[in-house]
Amino acid sequence: MKVESYGTAIWRLVRSILIVDLLIILVTALVCWLGSWRTFHDFGVGLMVGGFVALVLGGATGLGGVNIAKNPTYRYFQSDLPNSIHERTKQNLLDLNESWGFLSLMVAAGLLSIAIGWLITILVR
Repeated sequence: MKVESYGTAIWRLVRSILIVDLLIILVTALVCWLGSWRTFHDFGVGLMVGGFVALVLGGATGLGGVNIAKNPTYRYFQSDLPNSIHERTKQNLLDLNESWGFLSLMVAAGLLSIAIGWLITILVR
């Protein structure tokens, strides 16, 4: 297995954040255009709302992953699967790590979107 350098890992994270922010900007621009919010100030407010939505989505995913990992009923219903309890626990922890990773990505992208929206609203006044 190839070991990834720190620079490559940081570049992948920054690229992912920029892609998510680009999607937030495009969706915000579409919603603002359809909702007749045509000024830059309205677009900045829309970006702040879009960033908040990204934060909420990431938080819900993180909390959902924690609740599934610690839910005994979910583990009981997994008992009819062919894997051992050890393999199922490892899979639950891997899923929990993925949800924390998605949470950190959405928090970073949401905060960047909120900062861009805030700068737009401050500069346009």
